[in-house]
Order: sequence, then C-alpha cells, then structure tokens
Amino acid sequence: MKLFHVLLLILLASCSNGGPATDEARQGNLLHEECNSAYYWRTVFQLDSTERQFLETHNVERLYIRMFDVVDNPRIDGDEMRADKVVPNATIVFKDSVPVAHVVPTVYITLEALRSMMLNENFGYWARLILVRAMNLCSYNEIRGVEEIQLDCDWTEGTRLAFFKLCEAMIEGMAMREDTKDMALSSTIRLHQLKQEMPPVDRGVLMVYNTGSFLNPQANNSILSYDDVKPYLKALNKASLHLDIAYPIYRWGLVYRNGSFKGLLHDTDLSRLQTEKLKDGRHKVVKEGYINGKKVMAGDIIRIENSDYETVSKVKGAIEEIIGKEHSTILYHLSSENIRNYEEVEINELYK
Repeated sequence: MKLFHVLLLILLASCSNGGPATDEARQGNLLHEECNSAYYWRTVFQLDSTERQFLETHNVERLYIRMFDVVDNPRIDGDEMRADKVVPNATIVFKDSVPVAHVVPTVYITLEALRSMMLNENFGYWARLILVRAMNLCSYNEIRGVEEIQLDCDWTEGTRLAFFKLCEAMIEGMAMREDTKDMALSSTIRLHQLKQEMPPVDRGVLMVYNTGSFLNPQANNSILSYDDVKPYLKALNKASLHLDIAYPIYRWGLVYRNGSFKGLLHDTDLSRLQTEKLKDGRHKVVKEGYINGKKVMAGDIIRIENSDYETVSKVKGAIEEIIGKEHSTILYHLSSENIRNYEEVEINELYK
C-alpha cells in the first residue's frame, strides 16, 4: 500500500516540463490499427502451449492485460479523506514475456473506489497514482508496444461524472509524461452505458458479455443472450466513440441456494460432486462438497452457462449490420480452458 503512494514521488520526478500535449498531437492516436485481439484477465501472466499456439494461429496482435484493480481499502472505515482510502489490489505478476505487437495495460476500478474518489474529489491525484503504477509495471517487466491505456469500470448514472473526471485527469497526466504523452486513453463500455453520454476518452471497447443478471435463478444464460443485447443495438449508431467489440468465449457455473445466488464457479467440472442433472444446464447437488474452494450444500442448484459459438456469432452479426466491420474483434478471455470450448474454424469466423 505504501508503494502505491511513494510512486507519486517518482511521477513528479519523471514528468515532462513541456506541459500538456496539444489537441493536434493527440489526433494521430484516436484511431488505431484494427487487428485480432484478446483480453488477459488473470493475476499471473504465464502462457501454456495451447495459449501460445492460439495467439500464433489466429494472428492475435493486441492483448489487453489487466494490470491491477483499484479498490476501496476495506481496513479503513469512516475517514473518506484519507489518501490510502483507495488502494491497488490483485496486481499481476509476469512470469513470461508478452508475445504480441501491441499491449494495452488495463486497470479495473470498482464502484466503491470510485465513490471514495468522489468524496475526496482529487481526481488528479488518483489518476497520477494509477498511471505511475501501470507504467512502472510495463517498464519493470520490459513490456513493449504500449500505445494505449485502458480504464475498466461499470460506472452508473450516479458515478458517471466521477468516472469522467478521472478520465480527464488521466489524459492530463498522460500529456505531462514523456513516456505517455503520445498514448491514447480508452475505456470499456457496457451495454447499458450506450444510452448515456460517452466518457471523455479517445476510444472505447464495447463489452458484449455478462448481458443478463446472474442473480436471477430463472435466467437461461447471463453471459450472453441475443434477446438481452437486442434492445441496445439502436444506441450503437449514436455512440460518439470509435468502438472495438469484445465477445465472450468463457463458461462458468452459478450456485443458487433456496432461490438466492450464492457464488460463481470458474471451474465447471462437477465430477468431484454428487449431483443430479436437471434441464437447461442445471445440476442439483445431492451431497455437500467443495468445488473451487467453495462449499456447496445438498439441494443447491448449479447452473452451467456457456458462451456458445452460435449465440456469439448471431450477436456479432447483428452488431456488424449496424456499425460495419471497421473495428477490432476482441475475445474475452485468453485461457486454454476457454480456447478448448471452440473449434479452430469457429474462432476464425469470429475474428473474420
């Protein structure tokens, strides 16, 4: 935690004296080369042979790598003005080099952290800390090809203004550093955010997944449903940002107890549990046990959800009817488990 704030001193020492970049200087970075892309969303960067082969076979040139989360410090209660009220969490550890041409350091910001920033209102301070930490991770791990930084936040109407101020502060801070003054800033865009004003960034990534509510035990698929996406399609034409599009290739399990959501399972192998198979991907736990380190009780319902190729392809086709194909397709997220859910020809079609 102390390191996060000490890094501010490093920033002040490394800032350029040239002042903010001009609008003209940023114009060249508003658009980027369209290419096959993927998110990497784990706390350790280490690729196995399947993942390396995937990158090579499908000519993936850009990786959006989650560097760390920005969270509200759970050990501090009540004093919202403390500088260490907002802290980094789950910082990635690099055990491999990154074998792609372009890397986008991505920082996830929780709503709780954003609300604490709202109370303090020193957005320039938080932006500098985020920027320094992200760039130091890139420098220390010799990550090349960084032309963009991304903020990921599921901001709401109540936190929209705070997130926009943070984005503005990030751009100001990037313009003052020699190593970031020519970089772009992007942000993720959720479907519900399409109907609101776009954030003040250079471009966005529309996250077309988690489209339903996993809190609803009666839903068939909360990862991706065409019916969930369809109401937002008209808003695509009104988006003021260049949008790349991210689609899911993952699966998960959702645990319900007496009709209430109890947890998320990233490991969907239920062979270690005694279950009774029901319909629509649902399984009833017959005897209590453990999976993913979580205890499940007899009577719990586990709903297995997939992002199947047919659904992803249908949604992708509907989106491209509106915005065309002049954007990058990004798959979420890179892991051998997710890759095995798809045939090679299906991945080729999604990237087509």
